[in-house]
Order: sequence, then C-alpha cells, then structure tokens
Amino acid sequence: MPFIIQIKAAALFLVYSVSFSTSLSLHPTSQPNPPLKIAGVDVRTVPLDNNDPHSVWCFAVSSPITDLPPNNNFLATQVWPSARMTSKAIMNHCRPSWTVCEFGCGTGLPSLTAAAVTKNWDAGSNSRRSVIATDYDILGLALVKGAAKHQ
Repeated sequence: MPFIIQIKAAALFLVYSVSFSTSLSLHPTSQPNPPLKIAGVDVRTVPLDNNDPHSVWCFAVSSPITDLPPNNNFLATQVWPSARMTSKAIMNHCRPSWTVCEFGCGTGLPSLTAAAVTKNWDAGSNSRRSVIATDYDILGLALVKGAAKHQ
C-alpha cells in the first residue's frame, strides 16, 4: 500500500514546520477542559473519534474569524473531513517504523495520529521516529504543538 500524505494548498515560497518526537500515547490522556487559549485565541478539542474518550485529538479555533491575529488563515485552524479520513487511514495502515511528514497540516490531526501510532516502535533501541508537521500558517502550527504537548 502506498504511503498516504495529505496535501492542502500552501504557499510554495515559505513553509514553517514543527517537529516532535513520537511521545503521544495511542490512548491519550483525557482532553483538557475548555476554555483554553493558544496564541491568544480560544480553542476547542476535536477528537478523531467522537465516541472514544481516549481518541487522538487536535485543537481547532473556536473564536470568531475576526478575532484571529493578522495574516492567519482561518481555513488552517479548522478540522476538515479530509484530515479525519487521512487520520483513519494512518491509524489502519501506518507502519510504526515510518517517519511521517505532513505538508499543509493545518490543525495537524493526521500528524498527531501518526505520532500516536509510531510511539512504541522498537522501544529497546535508540531509534526514534519523528513526525514533521508543516504549514504556512503559524497559528495552525501552534495548535499542533499545543495538542502534542497536552497529549
């Protein structure tokens, strides 16, 4: 099966990234209680599986679009159906030994899912798998980093 990468529209001239080790649990701790702010913006948790309280989750902006900092893309702060489908495919098909890079990650649900899947690969060796989430939108990356930190 080919490797699955979610690609969203992104500016080609400048891309920021955040990299984190695969320290997420496949069964993350409970989600933080609202209200929570990231980069001064109200956020909410969005689980991959609404019926599983231990599901991998990400942050999405819950503030009005007018409250976003200048030069931020509202579209990068929401969870799209394609992110859910990609996350489910990663959950079912990603090999724990893979290093994963998501281009145009937005809220990063697929990246966070990949981190959860690859967490315990070859725990006895010095091999560390990583997940790289990239996006043009700095706020989107702050959401990914915040969710990774809380899980």
